[in-house]
Amino acid sequence: MNPYGPPPWQPPPYPPPSRTPWVGIIVGVVGAFLVFVALAVVGFVMLARRRVVAHYTPSTTTTTSTASGPAWSDADSPVPVTSDDPSWGDRTAPVTIVVFGDLQDPFFARFGPTLDGLQSLYGGSQLRVVWKNNPLAYHANAHDAAEAAEGAFDLQGSSAFWHFEQRALANQLSLGTASYETWTTEAGVDLPSFRSGMAAHKWAPKVDADRALATKLGVYGSQGYVNGIRVSTSMPLATWQKTIDDEMPKARLGLASGVHGDRIYVVRSTDNFATTPVPLPTSTYSPTPSLAVHLVPVGGSPVRGKHDALVTLVEFGDFQCPFCKRAETTVTALRAKYGDDLRVVWKNQPLPFHIHALPAAEVALEARHEKGDAAFWAVHDDLYASSPTLDDAALMRIARDHGVSETLARSAISTNRWDTTITTDTTLAKAVGALGTPTFFVNGRMLSGAQPQASFETLIDEELTKAKMRVSKGTAPSKVYDEIMAGASP
Repeated sequence: MNPYGPPPWQPPPYPPPSRTPWVGIIVGVVGAFLVFVALAVVGFVMLARRRVVAHYTPSTTTTTSTASGPAWSDADSPVPVTSDDPSWGDRTAPVTIVVFGDLQDPFFARFGPTLDGLQSLYGGSQLRVVWKNNPLAYHANAHDAAEAAEGAFDLQGSSAFWHFEQRALANQLSLGTASYETWTTEAGVDLPSFRSGMAAHKWAPKVDADRALATKLGVYGSQGYVNGIRVSTSMPLATWQKTIDDEMPKARLGLASGVHGDRIYVVRSTDNFATTPVPLPTSTYSPTPSLAVHLVPVGGSPVRGKHDALVTLVEFGDFQCPFCKRAETTVTALRAKYGDDLRVVWKNQPLPFHIHALPAAEVALEARHEKGDAAFWAVHDDLYASSPTLDDAALMRIARDHGVSETLARSAISTNRWDTTITTDTTLAKAVGALGTPTFFVNGRMLSGAQPQASFETLIDEELTKAKMRVSKGTAPSKVYDEIMAGASP
């Protein structure tokens, strides 16, 4: 007898034969029944799946992965997006915002807080944000910045892109190679790979493809789409929120009816794009002048006319706006009629969808900086004479014609040199309710739109009478406007 038991390789003895063979029969019947139930369940699931599939077409996917995860495509949307685009939020979110942006555009930089607010309000499960590049030609650093941002995305994913985007918008005056390398390194991007890609312009085709799409869609400057509904990035948070809140239940209804989460953007954007007209620039026309007196200080703005004129006409204008151009004829006639009693003050309000308005404003302000108010108004007149042809060649021609340094004019455009001045004007415009162009204030009273000359004359005559009464009571002519503003509504 082996004291250590049987060898380990020796198999254990088989169990003895069952004394009750009918138990095996019962077990076999039960097993067959369970197999039948399992097959029935599988068949039911497959049938249900076929019924759901009938409601949607699966999106195009591959096994290829990007730095941000598996590849996907919503290319059949009228505003197509794919995994080649930087994104934030879930693929299956009910609402998708597609943003066309320019990293050197000061107007787009102001959209940053709005976008942050939307992300905070809705979260990534309800809202997806997808980026498209639309660098404007007159922003000298915009294309390179877009390439660098795409490089961050390609090498390190969406999180690296959004880090770069935030840093670029916060430091638009510092756009350049050194900054790009700093920001991408902060995001964990491999610097040698980034440098190699930038030197070879590896990411330029993606930027150019986005810009071509923007042109095809009629996107001018920085704009966005909410499930295919166009919204200007200049709109306040409340406008974006209302658009999303109106769209959200429609998207959820689609999901409830069987549209798969990865198809909801294509379905909703297709419906919305087909039924939503492309907004065109319009004049904010109000036939009745306001009785309220708004606080519209002259400040350091360009002035045409005597400083002691009894009536001050302040215009918030845009050099590419066709309604502003139409109104200039009226303003010229008013100056001729009222002479020394009328002075005209210019405030900049370049609209985001007018891609040449901002560079035109920069050139006009550069002329003023170099040669004073007379040069500003001469350039102002030529800009309107040339409008809507305000491309780079036209702007440089106008600068040269008035003795403005072409080098400095180009620099003003590319660096947004006069952004502080323009921002001061546009901030004032919002404060006084000048939401479109042109908007005029006659001694503080609003008159909006390119109205007939008679509308202006009625208001000017009223204010001229009041001003003369002030003078008769001892107010110096040069102090009339100041006195009116002292009692104006902020």
